[in-house]
Amino acid sequence: MGEPCKIFVGNLSYDASEDEIRSKFDEFGRISEVAIINDRDTGRPRGFAFVTFEDESAAKDAIGNLNETDFMGRNITVKEATSRKGWWRRRRPRRRWLWRR
Repeated sequence: MGEPCKIFVGNLSYDASEDEIRSKFDEFGRISEVAIINDRDTGRPRGFAFVTFEDESAAKDAIGNLNETDFMGRNITVKEATSRKGWWRRRRPRRRWLWRR
């Protein structure tokens, strides 16, 4: 058995549940986790999720077969998840303020 692999699923319907996502991706291999991302202010889904497969080959198979396919009336994007480690350093330039009087 290979390493666990997390994939990103974008453009999801806001009505998609964890069970519906799991049943769609379960045909490609064993899933250890489905995480639907919610807005921190409203608590409503943001339209994307992460699915963690127990095997990397199953994740790659799901990416190849489900990317740009219809799911609950929307064309979903499926790709390998990337780490957000240090994401804020790339997005915001560091500002140095000189508060000398």
